[in-house]
Amino acid sequence: MSKIEFSSLTDLEKMGKGSYSVVYKVPAGGLHPNIQSPVVVKKYKKKVLEGNESAIEQYLRMLVENRKNADAATKKVIDNYTIWPRVIIYEGGEACGFAMNLIPEKFFVTYTGASGNPITTSSTLGFVLNDDDTRLRTGQPLLTVGGRAKIVYDLLMIMTHLHKYDFVVGDISPNNVLVYVDPVAQKHNRVLLIDSDSFRKANHTHPMTQPHTNDWYPPESLSAMRELRALGGSGDLSTTFRLQAREFLQNTQTDIYKICLAILRLYHKGPQRTTILTSDQAMNSLRRELSPAFADLIAKGLSETPSERPQMHLIYQALVAALRAKTGGSGKKPST
Repeated sequence: MSKIEFSSLTDLEKMGKGSYSVVYKVPAGGLHPNIQSPVVVKKYKKKVLEGNESAIEQYLRMLVENRKNADAATKKVIDNYTIWPRVIIYEGGEACGFAMNLIPEKFFVTYTGASGNPITTSSTLGFVLNDDDTRLRTGQPLLTVGGRAKIVYDLLMIMTHLHKYDFVVGDISPNNVLVYVDPVAQKHNRVLLIDSDSFRKANHTHPMTQPHTNDWYPPESLSAMRELRALGGSGDLSTTFRLQAREFLQNTQTDIYKICLAILRLYHKGPQRTTILTSDQAMNSLRRELSPAFADLIAKGLSETPSERPQMHLIYQALVAALRAKTGGSGKKPST
């Protein structure tokens, strides 16, 4: 496929914008005659692109090529559980963004707001972490034991495949993890990772800065941020740069911490669900609903010492073993 210029795209529908980009819906056939389904184009803002076009193009090309060259199982995960860059989009011959699949409709929910008007929003992890009263008030199904386990299964399975190819998600937060909760059979619950262009790749410099999300900072980054604030700009340059690097650090260890934190919060019941860092109640639920061995690995994944955190695939394997034990060794995925 030849280079696609943004100016060649017609009948675009502006869907939204963020700090770094504007997102447009492209009708079926609008990107290329062979692509007969709607797609989305993410176009970076001028402040992001200026002087950075070449680095952005190289990074996007790496993401596109890594998907093409992945083994069949990982490519299937990328295609079904992430919204991954597929085609680079250009403006005046310079990379300005990329095309990706449209987020499926099932990852959006509509409920009646306080004013009585319908509200449609994406079913983010943050939305799923709402307490039971809020979910009932907005007409959303409560998570079952099996439904919650299926979300955990998806999270760990996706992350295991990404880490195998040295990809770091980095900004794992309530807003860029979408969760579909099936209203009938929660064995069909599904996780979808978005903002894949922010994923980090080992031995590759990412062209854009990606901070952590509030309440999802790993301990090593949070302590660096606090030290920087305490310095108040009075520290020497070497100390400042060292602390800034720690504050923005994103690697497999920070991914492990955040995934374990997401799992802890999924199993915590009550207020402050999206901000708690420890929960005896959640750990007891993990031991009871899954296994003591799995709960112990989640606890280790939340360690303030990164080197003590178990690798993602070990946590995933422990979950699979727990689910097999619950289903009599059948190896079936979680059911309601």
